[in-house]
Amino acid sequence: MVSFSKICFVAVSAGSVLAAPAPHGPLVKFGEIKKLPSKWVATGAADGAAVIKAQIGIKQNNIKGLQDKLADIADPNSPNYGQWLSKEEVDKYSAPAEADVAAVKAWLADSGITDVTMPTNDWLEFSVPVSKMESLLGSKYEWFVHLETGEKVPRTKQFSVPQNLHNLIDVVTPTTVLYHNMGPSVHSSPQAAGASGLTSPASIKSAYNVDYKGTGNTVVGTTGFLGVGASHEDYANFGSQFSPGLKDFRDVSINGGSNSDDGSALEGNLDTQYCGALASPNPSQYLATAPTGSDGSSFNDAMLAFGNYLNSASAPPSAVSTSYGGEEDGTDPNYMDRICNEFMKAGSRGVSIFFSSGDNG
Repeated sequence: MVSFSKICFVAVSAGSVLAAPAPHGPLVKFGEIKKLPSKWVATGAADGAAVIKAQIGIKQNNIKGLQDKLADIADPNSPNYGQWLSKEEVDKYSAPAEADVAAVKAWLADSGITDVTMPTNDWLEFSVPVSKMESLLGSKYEWFVHLETGEKVPRTKQFSVPQNLHNLIDVVTPTTVLYHNMGPSVHSSPQAAGASGLTSPASIKSAYNVDYKGTGNTVVGTTGFLGVGASHEDYANFGSQFSPGLKDFRDVSINGGSNSDDGSALEGNLDTQYCGALASPNPSQYLATAPTGSDGSSFNDAMLAFGNYLNSASAPPSAVSTSYGGEEDGTDPNYMDRICNEFMKAGSRGVSIFFSSGDNG
């Protein structure tokens, strides 16, 4: 016979299990689209089977300290000028607390998300269907389409994370950022044109009083997004005309990106040819960057991949030129702060990153 005390014990135990709170607490709103950016429209629920490659940026433990350090070593008037940090030294500033990483991973594991990678010590990556992402974040994903370009991405107007994780996470993506890439713009520069009217490497050097010659000891990179390629054949022809002795650039794949080597890609050719010629005899690289690989990936996804590459590479280029831009309307301040911090990490290692400006006012 089962005793009354045992029955009471079982009943109490079962009641305790049923009444136990969720291990990470209730979901509380973490981000939202307060105003839909211009030219973006929602067209209906996203396909629950569509795959999202998600990224979670965990708060870095001493990013203010890294900011102060960079301000010192990048100041020509400082005695520490040019004493760039090693990758390991930067990692010490940016590494989250181990307990914070464990807490976020435990939250993911509770939702059955265990195949999680870390491209750097402060980012988590995982691929899941939209339906799983909705369950994780208490959200509803929709397809958003840009009316001019037709760009189509899965995003949510609002999402939540457990309240006890709010202070551990900087950003979750893709969620509320609708970042429209305006693409590269190609313009001539009358101020830098030579007597023939052509803007050549020599006329640029003359216009800007560039009188030094590279030593060949540093690497210069140009970025390629959106599948834009750069032709090796055109590069060689350009060198024979305007920069004798110009050595061919090397293709570098970031996040599975590839160079189509298409001679019709005006921007890729322009960037590689002029950067290579101006930096010669320093070697040049073409950094072909793919988005995260998920359904409906966008430019902001590719930017994160680019930042993670610079910070995980043992020997990134010393200078990188990017001729791409985007509208700030639709970006999340947390995302912008975090991507700027990623570039700050690279800068602390002596990497100079240049973005075009002024193309659209």
